[in-house]
Amino acid sequence: ELHLDVVEVAQLGERRHVVEALETEIVEELARGAEQLGAARESDTLLRRHAQVLCQLMATADANCWTLSPADRGRTVREIGNLRAALDWATSTEGNRDFACELLSKCWLVWMHNGLVGEGEQRMLQFWPLSDLPRHSEAQFCLALARLNVGVGREVHWLAARRAEALYRELGDEERLGDALLLAATIGQVTGHVQEAEVLLREAESLMSDASLLRKQAALAATQGGYHLHFGRAEQAVAAFERQRELYHRVGAELGEYIALGNVGSAQLDAGDLNAAVD
Repeated sequence: ELHLDVVEVAQLGERRHVVEALETEIVEELARGAEQLGAARESDTLLRRHAQVLCQLMATADANCWTLSPADRGRTVREIGNLRAALDWATSTEGNRDFACELLSKCWLVWMHNGLVGEGEQRMLQFWPLSDLPRHSEAQFCLALARLNVGVGREVHWLAARRAEALYRELGDEERLGDALLLAATIGQVTGHVQEAEVLLREAESLMSDASLLRKQAALAATQGGYHLHFGRAEQAVAAFERQRELYHRVGAELGEYIALGNVGSAQLDAGDLNAAVD
């Protein structure tokens, strides 16, 4: 038989209240943890969905890069804040490497038109050189990285362009092969690969015609003009840059037309025609 005096009973009561208080605190802590975990999961779901929607938008812009209207181009370019948020999530521990590469392969227009090619390139080089990606995905990534050369190409841009060229050749994608060839020819001129790049330019020309997209024809004319200048053919360079200007005028690309006019002036100076260059 158990005998407890008054003091022992009182102590047992106090202990019971302490245990009950601890149990309540533990339950509340578990509830808070569950709530935070649920919020984190919901947040991750929202971030994932946000990134996927943005990737679809970027994919549309990339696929139509030669024909985007100024309005559509402007709307795409203004997504820089959303793009950064999506990439920050995609490259976090909760993200997905393959998805990050896919998004990066489609958003080059945003970096370029915001004057942020350095940031775009830095983010892409986190994954360079690529491994374990499907050939089509790797080709897209390499082409996008090469596009960020902005006239001052480095060896990494040359390597990316050549890799894209090889992959699109294997895939039989003539349209994108033409893009990769033109990029490689443009970059090769400023990275010490002139002879090899000129061969690529000839092939790019063979894939182009008057029926090709006007912006693409303008890009080809600009590269042709650069090669004419490189080899001292100033008059032919003037003609190529005039064609670049005329093509941009036809498509309504005012900025491109101004750039072409600057190219014409430079070529006229090289030809010794100072009066024409000033005009």
